[in-house]
Amino acid sequence: MDLSHIALHVSLCSAVAKASVARTVPLRVTVTDRLDRTQLDQTFQIEPGMGKTPRFEFDLPFGTYRMALSAKANGSQCGDVDYFTVLSGRDRSLDVSLDPGTSKPVVPMLVMGESPFSFAYVHPTLMVFGHSTKCNGPVGNPVGADIRVQSDSDGYYASIFPNQALAQVMPAVMAMQLQDSQGGYHYVRLPTDVTFTRWPSMTHFNVSEDVIDYVADKPEDTLLCPRMYKTTVTGT
Repeated sequence: MDLSHIALHVSLCSAVAKASVARTVPLRVTVTDRLDRTQLDQTFQIEPGMGKTPRFEFDLPFGTYRMALSAKANGSQCGDVDYFTVLSGRDRSLDVSLDPGTSKPVVPMLVMGESPFSFAYVHPTLMVFGHSTKCNGPVGNPVGADIRVQSDSDGYYASIFPNQALAQVMPAVMAMQLQDSQGGYHYVRLPTDVTFTRWPSMTHFNVSEDVIDYVADKPEDTLLCPRMYKTTVTGT
């Protein structure tokens, strides 16, 4: 089984950051899969000199995961829960933040795919539009969705979180915005609407040469719905 190398960057809460200046603070990281099977349960050490955003590394196979982090310093408990995906054989980075106290984790929708650096000139950007947006029609104004994106050299990973703006337009439409050489924008519809479930629903969309060639002679500011390339959708 191919493993992907994960580089985890952790922004420390104030209590842990202050304590780690003078002493080592344990950080427990637990990663489980959809069937609640533990894939990683390891205690890393936040040591003096590592700064406020220490880096830790581990390996995982292809899949979608829930990661729980916890650290305690000077009587204060800090933690985070994050959902993420790993593409087969592709290394990736993760940026997380330790927050004081505990809160119920919010389950996002996950969107990911290949996006080679050589295609950066099209500035691929994930957008969300209201349910009234139709194929081959104008896109209008995007929804003020809470979309958090992490990009690596050959791929992107986006998390869409529920908020009030999305709730008013569900089922919302997802599209990838691509900029052309004239500064205009094309919008390619993703194969599923925004969906929130108990475990993250997931869509895989590659920004490929076929996609870029397809939009080249298509109208701008229009929702394009091609069937010429492969997309995949998974979830509960």
